[in-house]
Amino acid sequence: MSLRHRAVLLGLVGIGLPCAAFIASPRVTALVTGTVIMGTFLLFAYATPALNSATRLTAQGARA
Repeated sequence: MSLRHRAVLLGLVGIGLPCAAFIASPRVTALVTGTVIMGTFLLFAYATPALNSATRLTAQGARA
């Protein structure tokens, strides 16, 4: 059940970031939220010793 909530959250952020590019009022909130989500993903990705190849590839691409 929690993965569905995470998918909804990521979907909303995914919609919010492009909208914030054109509308000034949600810009700061969208940028902070996107940064926090990316940061927590990278933190968990590097803290987990056994990652599958797809997750490892995504985390390495996010660093670049």
